[in-house]
Amino acid sequence: MRSGGVLVKKYLISSRQLVATGPSLVSVLRFAIGISAAYQGPLVTVALSGEAVRCALRNSQQSLTDVYLKSAMARDVKVWIESESLEALNLTKEDLVDQVLVVSSKEIAEVWSVCDGQLSF
Repeated sequence: MRSGGVLVKKYLISSRQLVATGPSLVSVLRFAIGISAAYQGPLVTVALSGEAVRCALRNSQQSLTDVYLKSAMARDVKVWIESESLEALNLTKEDLVDQVLVVSSKEIAEVWSVCDGQLSF
C-alpha cells in the first residue's frame, strides 16, 4: 500500500489464547507498538479471537493495559475483536473497552491475505 508516495507495510498480530499463564494483551500490544515504532509507520493490526477476546472486556483491564491501549491508539495500531468469537462467548460490543473494533472473521482473513507479515501468539 502506498501513502504519499511511500510504500507502507502491513502487519497482523493475532491471538486466540491470551490467558494469565501465557501471553497477555499487554505483551501483544507492546509487540505491536514496537513494530510500529521500529519501522516508523507500518499499518499494524492486532486481531483477537476465541478466548483471547476476554482480554478486551471492560472489567478485565488493569491500569497497565489501559496505558498500552492508549499508546497503541496513538501509534494507529488497531485492535480488532472477531465478531463470531464475541457472539460464541455470549458477549456484546458494549462489554468491550472503547478502543477496540468488532469485525468479522472474513475481514480479518482479508487483511491476513495481504499483509507483509503475520504473527500469532
